[in-house]
Amino acid sequence: MATRVQPARPTSSFTFLLVGIGAWAGATIGLRVLPEAYWPVRGGAGLPALFLLVGGLVIASVVLIQRIPRPDRFRGALLIIIPGMAADAGVTQWFALVFPHVSPQLAAPFGAAMLSGYAVMLLVTVLFAER
Repeated sequence: MATRVQPARPTSSFTFLLVGIGAWAGATIGLRVLPEAYWPVRGGAGLPALFLLVGGLVIASVVLIQRIPRPDRFRGALLIIIPGMAADAGVTQWFALVFPHVSPQLAAPFGAAMLSGYAVMLLVTVLFAER
């Protein structure tokens, strides 16, 4: 007797949004407790650390996209990425309030790093979502 395979149920948009908000909140809390000396956008060690961070985002994005059922990949990836983009715009604007233990001079490098990271994640989404 043949077993009938059920098609994957579409994942709720709300679920993807919650994952995106949770990932953003976790990363923001992580940066909030990280001493300023270890921030990847600081000083001479910042650039290699930033490249490692972006490389990690590429790998994480590809893995994440591949775990989403094919019909939901593009929509799901965008709904995971967009909440962080919107929230980090506010974090960059009110940097000194969100990260009071970090020099306000790091607001611009922080914003640039976040913008670059989100651009990489969106590019990975466009390139790999349909595979």
